[in-house]
Amino acid sequence: VPFDLDQVCGRGGADPAAVLAVDEALDRLAAADPEAAELVRLRAFAGVDMAEAAALLDRPLRSVERTWAYVRAWIGREFRTGPPAPAACTPPAASRPTNP
Repeated sequence: VPFDLDQVCGRGGADPAAVLAVDEALDRLAAADPEAAELVRLRAFAGVDMAEAAALLDRPLRSVERTWAYVRAWIGREFRTGPPAPAACTPPAASRPTNP
């Protein structure tokens, strides 16, 4: 699902599928880095710009800009690797329980 995170965060009609994909990735990001996830929430769902986000997070603008660069790379990596294939979620035949 290729997309541009900055476009999703724009104030003009974002693609709903891209927004949903970002929301799902956001849950994974929140587990790894809650502050970075909060920045995405502010930018993607509240529509704030970087200066407003910095003020709301009580952090220097440059720090928020670095976090945003990290988030863009993190989400890009998430979508490059994609969800695991169904076969990857199925245990090998030898470890599956057998029916009597």
